[in-house]
Amino acid sequence: MSFSLPKFLRRVPAESLKTYFDERGYDRTKIDWEHEQPKTEHIWAVINGLAERDRHRVFDDFERVFQLTDEIGQVALRSTLADAPEFLEAISEVDSHEGRALLALLRRPDSFEQALSVAYAERLQYGRTW
Repeated sequence: MSFSLPKFLRRVPAESLKTYFDERGYDRTKIDWEHEQPKTEHIWAVINGLAERDRHRVFDDFERVFQLTDEIGQVALRSTLADAPEFLEAISEVDSHEGRALLALLRRPDSFEQALSVAYAERLQYGRTW
C-alpha cells in the first residue's frame, strides 16, 4: 500500500474533511464546499498554507488514516471500538473507509492507535516476513 495524498483526498467524504479541519483548528474557508466533493487543489492549497509543523501533522494524520482503509484495517478498527457501540454505530453510517478511520482518529485516538497496531501485526502475520 503506497500513500497518495491526491487519491486519498478524492476518497474522503467532504463532511469528514470539514470535521477534520474544524477539530484540528485549521482554516477551511478557502475550500469551496458547495460541491459534493471539494477540489483537491483547494484542499492542497490550504494544507500548503499551514505552518510546517501543522502541514507535517496533516500529512502524518492522513497517511496513518490511510493505513486503516483496507479490509484488514477496517476489521481492526471495528474490533478496537467494540467497547463503544454508539460510536461504532455512528462511524458505520459514514460512506467511506477513509471517513470512518478519520473520525476514529479524531474522536477515539487511543482506539485508533490500537487499530493501527492490530492491522500492522495482522499484515505481518500473513505476509512474507512472518
